Amino acid sequence: LYLNATYVDAHYVDPVTGPVGANAVVQPVPSFNAGDKFNVPPFSMSAGAQYDFTFSDRIDSYFRLDGTYQNNYISGATFGASGYPANFFLRNNPSRMLFNLRAGLRINKNLDVNLFVQNLLNEDKQLLTPIVGASDGRGCTPPGGQQATADCSNYGSYNPFVEETYETPRRYGVQLNYSF
Repeated sequence: LYLNATYVDAHYVDPVTGPVGANAVVQPVPSFNAGDKFNVPPFSMSAGAQYDFTFSDRIDSYFRLDGTYQNNYISGATFGASGYPANFFLRNNPSRMLFNLRAGLRINKNLDVNLFVQNLLNEDKQLLTPIVGASDGRGCTPPGGQQATADCSNYGSYNPFVEETYETPRRYGVQLNYSF
């Protein structure tokens, strides 16, 4: 049996700006402000259990279940990206919980043959979602206060760094290990 838990309050203490050229007229705005969080979940934990039993004097077997949890958090800079009023780099990272399963045989103490399933419950949620703007990087600013739609033709900002990340789908397989 095992249980691990972690709390992290990782954030920038001072503002972070890019390099300034020797003849620069304009000073750059900070890329990250003091207090902006790092891209890590503040709370995470993992737990697992393994049951070992013997088939014979040459064959041992085991059954193992592991789980991990991360709570939700927001990552990214707090100001408007590149001076735009909306920040397309700010992301909501939802909480996630995964389970992995493994069962195997140890033969003569040096050969291990096991079957495994990763992401046992086949969680397929989107891991990063933009907080403002469309997920394709466009910041629609329709004229006259009209409703923003997918066929918008007037953009106040554009973010070429589009990112859509999903949980790795369920995987299963056979693993062979041999110790010399």
